[in-house]
Amino acid sequence: MNIWHARDRHGREIYLTQERWEHIVASHPDLDGRLEAVLETVRRGHREQDPILPYKYTYIHRYDELPDFNCILVKVLFRTRVDNAGDQQPNDYIVTAWPTYMPSLR
Repeated sequence: MNIWHARDRHGREIYLTQERWEHIVASHPDLDGRLEAVLETVRRGHREQDPILPYKYTYIHRYDELPDFNCILVKVLFRTRVDNAGDQQPNDYIVTAWPTYMPSLR
């Protein structure tokens, strides 16, 4: 199974599994062939924390070349896992992504 990684502007290492990528493309076929744009959204996008679920973030990045859309949104969960030594380690991963149109972006 493929796993892709991207480091956001805040230094968080975030990954995307092949299973999640297949889910994204099945639900949002406009992103088919745009894996690098989804990862770039994490690398360069503006990040907003969910007001209800503090471990959930939305990354937003503008893409003028998308037909019918002008940005990609990526949902990421900041979680932890326990490693073999029993220590907590970051486990930050992409849950979903989709293209959308937003009249103005920060």
